[in-house]
Amino acid sequence: MITRLHHVAAVVPTLEDGVSVWRDIFGLHVECEATVPEQGVRACLLPCGDGEIELLQPLDPDGAIAGFAARGGGVHHVCFESDDVAAELSRMAAAGVRLIDEVPRPGLAGRIGFVHPKATLGSLVEIATPGAGVAVEAYAVPEPAAPAPVPVRRYSHLTYCVENFDAAAELFDANFGLEAALNPHEVEYLGGEALRVPLANAAVELARPMDAGGWLDRRLSQRGEGAAVLHLELGAATVPEEAELRGLGFDVEDLGDGTTMLSGERTGGMCIALS
Repeated sequence: MITRLHHVAAVVPTLEDGVSVWRDIFGLHVECEATVPEQGVRACLLPCGDGEIELLQPLDPDGAIAGFAARGGGVHHVCFESDDVAAELSRMAAAGVRLIDEVPRPGLAGRIGFVHPKATLGSLVEIATPGAGVAVEAYAVPEPAAPAPVPVRRYSHLTYCVENFDAAAELFDANFGLEAALNPHEVEYLGGEALRVPLANAAVELARPMDAGGWLDRRLSQRGEGAAVLHLELGAATVPEEAELRGLGFDVEDLGDGTTMLSGERTGGMCIALS
């Protein structure tokens, strides 16, 4: 059974590059790191509220993970926590879901298995059961040296850009046992409407474009379906001014409704909505 959103992963040139954003700018601490040659990465986890952020540094410049970054990056994968990853993978295999791993293997998040992006709206999905993972070590400097300029409290939800509500909701129910709320709600700042798939610590938002030329419409045209926006709640009263965010190295877009979108090289191409 899937219980929560365990982590959202981004690819960074080096862990130090990624940590300089998520630790020093967003104020998260680095829980642990590990080098996993079998997966071709050096990686770390940073708790973010009741979930985590995973940063991936490719070890092979010609490998698939480096290739993902070269194509513009974004959300590399989404990890759902399960109380029994082996049972989840067996159930999905029996149902004909296309898998990368039919049996679990050790990973940074514990015992893990990956579901093929073609079975998950174009975004790689990991299933993890904490414990019995790869050997980890402490990161050299886990805490920020100074107060964070953009303090993050938690992530609230992850938006998937989808073409069809019914098909997307059916996929999440059939593949992961996650049911979407029946009534769509407007997401005006993205130019669309969405269904919520609740989890214990956050939510997945299945959003389709409604406004031609709106953010979701542009995202769907450029990148197709998939995990598109990670929504972060700040521990400050207001979102910093655009000039300050640009000065920190982010590409910034004011979407209105009190929401600011960050993207660019410093985020590993991931779109991050601040509110």
